[in-house]
Amino acid sequence: HPTPPGIQLSQQDYRNRQILLNKVRNYWIKGVLETSLQGRVAIELSLYQRSDALERPWNALWETPDQARQPLPPGTRLIDKFDGLGAGRTLLILGEPGGGKTTTLLELARDLLNRAEQNLSEALPIVFNLSSWGGPEGLAKTGTIADWLVEELHTKYQVSPEIAKVWVQGEQLLLLLDGLDEVHSSCRNACVQALNEFSQTHGHTEMVVCSRLQDYEALSHRLRFQAAICLQFLSLDQIQHYLLNAGPELETIRTLLQTDPTLQELARSPLMLNMMTLACRGLEVSHFPETTLEERRRQLFDAYIDRMFQRRPLGPYRCKQYLGWLRWLAQNLQRTAETVFLIERMQPDWLPTRFHRWLYAIGIGVFAGLSCGLASDIVGYLILGWEAGLIYGLVFGIGGGILVALVFGILNHQIYPVETLKWSWDKARESLIPGIAAGLVSGPLIMVSMWLAYGLLFDLGERFIYSMIYGLLSGVGVGIIFVLL
Repeated sequence: HPTPPGIQLSQQDYRNRQILLNKVRNYWIKGVLETSLQGRVAIELSLYQRSDALERPWNALWETPDQARQPLPPGTRLIDKFDGLGAGRTLLILGEPGGGKTTTLLELARDLLNRAEQNLSEALPIVFNLSSWGGPEGLAKTGTIADWLVEELHTKYQVSPEIAKVWVQGEQLLLLLDGLDEVHSSCRNACVQALNEFSQTHGHTEMVVCSRLQDYEALSHRLRFQAAICLQFLSLDQIQHYLLNAGPELETIRTLLQTDPTLQELARSPLMLNMMTLACRGLEVSHFPETTLEERRRQLFDAYIDRMFQRRPLGPYRCKQYLGWLRWLAQNLQRTAETVFLIERMQPDWLPTRFHRWLYAIGIGVFAGLSCGLASDIVGYLILGWEAGLIYGLVFGIGGGILVALVFGILNHQIYPVETLKWSWDKARESLIPGIAAGLVSGPLIMVSMWLAYGLLFDLGERFIYSMIYGLLSGVGVGIIFVLL
């Protein structure tokens, strides 16, 4: 696919394009796909079309249920099926849990990346996870897929919002969207509708969406895509062929599979088969007594966990501690509808109890109180001496600490990481009302604090007017600072 004549990009546009392609390859292909497939024998999954899973009313006129679920010829690659759809391609990939949907999507991404790197006319293939569209509590962060894409390009790939908007509006992206089933259940139907609206208004943008079959079939809405395929679980012949090519260390699994129907059922999932090869490599048959499906699954998970902990030393911690931390992390990721853990996206509400969250707010308040107290102490000392400085430091340190703790404990529950500072009039207008509220609250508090400080040093009645003026000016200052922040 050489670049057609007439396709020219500026040096900056070309550089932006190559940076994005490089990030997608490093993170998803080298970091996820190649790592997960390292040392594994490739498994060729069987595909069959599922046009009945789509909203295509014209097909109902001539397609029978059998025709809507036709198997694709053996050896059909997903890139071949995708190319066969022509310009404006849209494809839905369905499958069971652990059936290889994400791996199949990333293999398609690898093929598309190879093309895009050689041909400037090709759209930019980029992988997103739809789980973040629904937001932490099942409330969509944005009403449109276009806005969500701009936000994800900025937060996940460090693309400036200006460039991201150009790419989205110019239909220069090829969207590979994983995890429709991971969108919060309360807004999963809304996500399908948003995808349909985006596809209608951005008809040249090509898309691939992955979802678990059962979760997709439970929806009341359907995607209006060109085609849908479903990944089939492995057959016993495919499993045996895989294990034979994997080496003699898997003789235990091959022996168990010949006589254990429960294990055969588990091994039909590519994910579980991979776990078996990692967990059971070199183990004896006696390590896995015949039992129920649920107990067999538990045995495999326990063996897999033990094998993973053997890969590197545990250090000063115990296995039980690691599992507790991983469990806590998984619960919070599930609650916040996130599938990729980024430490900078952790929030105060990840803390286990309200008491711990208030400790967090009080900790920030103590830091702010010490800062305010030290500054006030220095100013008071320079103007009125040691005694005034000490009183100023105590009053304003305690007052500032309490105010900051209340703000972080009651008003501000989110952390918003910022990589570059840039002024925005829109955000300033949005922060105006909260800034006024902060000024109205802090002004009287500072006025009373100043009045008490003056009362301890001088006459309480004489300095009231000074305290009022200082409180008014301080309230205005706090409001301005709040808007600026």
